[in-house]
This record gives sequence, structure tokens and C-alpha cells, in this order.
Amino acid sequence: MDFKFVLLGHLQSDPIESRFGWLRQMAGGNYFISVRQIVDSDAKIRMMSLLKHSKLSLSDIDDFIDDIKEPSSTLDEKATNIANLLTSFSVPCDSEATTIYYVAGAVAHSIIYQNKCPHCKELLVDDDFLHLDDLKLDRLDIYLNKVDRGGLLKPSEYAFTTCLSNWKVFESLKKSEFALKSLISSTNQRALFIKIVERLLVDESLLVEENFCICNHNIKELISCKFFNCIFKNYIRQFNERVTENNSNKRKLNKITK
Repeated sequence: MDFKFVLLGHLQSDPIESRFGWLRQMAGGNYFISVRQIVDSDAKIRMMSLLKHSKLSLSDIDDFIDDIKEPSSTLDEKATNIANLLTSFSVPCDSEATTIYYVAGAVAHSIIYQNKCPHCKELLVDDDFLHLDDLKLDRLDIYLNKVDRGGLLKPSEYAFTTCLSNWKVFESLKKSEFALKSLISSTNQRALFIKIVERLLVDESLLVEENFCICNHNIKELISCKFFNCIFKNYIRQFNERVTENNSNKRKLNKITK
């Protein structure tokens, strides 16, 4: 352009900072995001931009997704087969129970924010401390108070027990390679997981009472949906990071051997 000078005072980094802030928030608010998180988040942003400029509505997208999902009969059969493979369920340690307690509060907050139902709030939120015989939960209330900045909710015993049951089922799925592959290969993973949980909740060790609010909201299914979104997203992210690390180590080993 044959510029003789540039007025640096007229330049600003707001667009760059805005883009980086968007990527950081999509990675969970983590400042030190990895390259994989940047690539994944950028792909999501591009997809959102394409949907924004297309003439497709959310209902059209939902209809398209419903067309490619597995029928209910197939999911029922898969859920029964997978549930028969899961025989042992582990008890979380103190740190895992603390994480589940925190996530249960986030799940309750998400459900209440979504449906704006005061009756769901009565069932999901309870300021009283939990008392369960099989877990040492005396530090949960202290931990939540330390990390709370005014927006966290204390889950009720029902919300925490339901999330705990879902965690036990998912941990048992991770121990069975065939069951986990069947879940991942499904076109409707969340619905399949919920059906598996429903079949395993018959066991006394995982029993959670069926409960609907006055407005006929299926509280247990809502909790399972939100909890599955959280744990499965984290599992897939960790799995991709392990695969990337293994591939990197293999490339380094090949260079050394050469």
C-alpha cells in the first residue's frame, strides 16, 4: 500500500481479545487453553456461524436429528443387554463425592434456570446438610461455602443421590469395554444411558424414588440428562487428549528409532 508511517495509537486488539475470550469461555473459562480446545471451539464457532446465516430453524435441526436417531425398540434392547453386563458398582471416595455434590448443585441450577419451575426448585435445592450413612459428607458443606461466590446452590438429598446413582452407572460402564463401545457407537447416547440407568435403579443399592413435580416435570430424567452431558463431555475430552498424547509419543519414538 506504500505507507510511509502507521499511527499505532489507532490500532487496537479488541477483536483479538474478543475472539480469545470466546474461545476461553467455550473451554470452561480456563485461561491456559490447549491447542485441541482452540481447534474444537473454533469448529463450533464456524458451525454456529453457518447455522446463523442459513435458513434452517431449530425445529428443522431437531427434526433432522430425530430422523437419524435409533428407534426406541432398538434402544430398549441395547439398554437391556448393557444393563445385564454391569454387575458391580463402586462407592466414590471423599474427593469424588465432593465433585459429585458440586456437579449436583450445578445440575439443579441448570434445570431451574431452564424451566423456571418453583416446584422443581423445592425438590432440587435444600439448604440443610445431607446425612448419608455410606459416605463421609461432613466436608461437603464446608467446601461448597469456600468456593461459593454467591451463585452456587446446595443440592437436595434427592438430587445428590440421583447424580450419585448416575455416576455409579457410568463408572461401571467404563469398566466394561463392550458396554462402553456400545454406548459411544449409539446415535442417541444420552437416551441410551438414561434407559440403562432406569434398568439398574431397580437394584436396592441404587434405588432412587420416582418423582415428578406438580407441573409434571420428570425430575429424575432431567437430572440424568444434565449429569450425562457433563460427565460424557469430560470423558470424551480426556479420551481425545490421551489419544493425542499417545500419537505424539509414537511420533517421537519413531524419530528416535530412525
